[in-house]
Amino acid sequence: MHSHFFVESLLLMLTYGAKYLEGGLAIAVFIVIAGSRSSVTAIRLGLLAMATFALWFSTVISVEVGYSVWQSMPDPPDDAFSNTGAIFWLVAGWLPSGLLLGALYRILRVAWPPLETIPEEVGQAIKVRQYGGSVALV
Repeated sequence: MHSHFFVESLLLMLTYGAKYLEGGLAIAVFIVIAGSRSSVTAIRLGLLAMATFALWFSTVISVEVGYSVWQSMPDPPDDAFSNTGAIFWLVAGWLPSGLLLGALYRILRVAWPPLETIPEEVGQAIKVRQYGGSVALV
């Protein structure tokens, strides 16, 4: 596959399938933010995988929509029927999705670390009462 197929599919995705890409990106970013706030590693990684899948799926859909719009135009060029860009996003689209969301996840974990949680057995032994804005241990 030549690089112009990648650029062509990227332009079609951003031009004609942008609303699908934006929706998938918004959902994926929300999932990454929620996952980065969790203190359980399995939940964090599971939500990161779900977000990567959501963004990958939206890229595939937006490329397909882009090619179908391009093909339905009056007198489309022959390049409109070479859907190799869509195959690229189907096979390897998870890689840019994972890299983008992984970087966002890491930035959120460093810049906005989750609150430390009290282990359950310690939390049961200590009673915490709030007085106004302060916390008193009883």
